[in-house]
Amino acid sequence: MENLLRKLMVLLNQNAGAEKGFLFLENNGKLFLQAESSNKSDEVKTLHAQPLENCGKLAESIVKYVAITKETVILDDAFESTLFVNDEFIKTHKPKSILCAPFLNHGKIQGIIYLSNDLTTGAFTEKKTCSTQTAHSPNCHFHRKRPVL
Repeated sequence: MENLLRKLMVLLNQNAGAEKGFLFLENNGKLFLQAESSNKSDEVKTLHAQPLENCGKLAESIVKYVAITKETVILDDAFESTLFVNDEFIKTHKPKSILCAPFLNHGKIQGIIYLSNDLTTGAFTEKKTCSTQTAHSPNCHFHRKRPVL
């Protein structure tokens, strides 16, 4: 399983243009961090079910939003987004591009992928989003969340 997680994370980071990637899997209605990757090194950390609430490395409110709505979220500039303006991670770290997508099986959340790029706004295009989603779904559907001005 660890080897599969490593390959999946490297593939997702490369295809989507992410600097960092996080994979959460659902267990008994809760999300647990199972893998973490960074393009700064080829290392992929496989973790042993770290709860989302203890992660501290990403915008938890986005992951929770995706878990509830089952919609993919793409933020071109997360710091400028009004939808997640109260997220402490976004306030503190001022991330740029974020893509967060659910893995669904018969409409039920199996996991969530969270990718970020802190160097470039608009890093996650519709084409890259579709290539990311084909890893877990034959159809490409997403919802682009832009700041409301």
